[in-house]
Amino acid sequence: MMKAREYAKRILLVRKCVGCREILDLDNFDSAFCPECRLAFQVAKTESCPECYGAATECSCMPNLLSKSGALTLRKLFFYSAKKDNEAQNKLVYYLKHKKSKRAATLAASELAFALRGELDTLGIEGSEVLCVGVPRGRAAVLSYGFDQSEEVSRALARLLCAEYFPAVRRRFGGKEQKKLNAAQRQKNIKSLMYIKDSDRARIEGRYVVLFDDVVTTGASMSAATSLLYKAGAKGVICLCLASDIKKEISKDKMK
Repeated sequence: MMKAREYAKRILLVRKCVGCREILDLDNFDSAFCPECRLAFQVAKTESCPECYGAATECSCMPNLLSKSGALTLRKLFFYSAKKDNEAQNKLVYYLKHKKSKRAATLAASELAFALRGELDTLGIEGSEVLCVGVPRGRAAVLSYGFDQSEEVSRALARLLCAEYFPAVRRRFGGKEQKKLNAAQRQKNIKSLMYIKDSDRARIEGRYVVLFDDVVTTGASMSAATSLLYKAGAKGVICLCLASDIKKEISKDKMK
């Protein structure tokens, strides 16, 4: 039975759905989505990949850059499309970028953990052997918004997996905004910005790393981070993202 203090909190506080921004009722108070947006989110996860024909949550297709970096797999929850900006799945991505929300980070982490457990079981890896790492957000954005969404989700993911979180990959000030660059420019830009401290290598060596980023498009940021982790001695790198734009890359490849 709900305690009086908890009931009072639910009455006095107003929480909104991260998708439609409608006020959540008492039954959905601790959820990030209202029932309607939660259903839309679940449906988005079933969209099929044009390459492997599997549902988004089953698809392990990845951008060429990421494949070349040696990533073991790329697991995602849905396929990103700017045309779906008003849909629940994209709203979750935008909310995580602009609002520091434990509810949203926990939702993202719980969905990712479910998708990841199959990979860990296949490799015979216990959560305690895993190091959770986020692809770092641009320093200017961190200063502007006051947080790094990759860190928030990676921390929540580590808690769910009983794993360790560690900000192994770091990012320097400067550089250009990735989304304003083409694929080649993104790769060159991000390589000069990311680094791993020599003193942090002992935490990485011989371990499997679960690397998270919210959205993967060309794979430049994640591939740069993956390469650094392998150079630091990682045994394997499993990549996770909320959304992937790989459908765009596949369609371009098929047109060549």
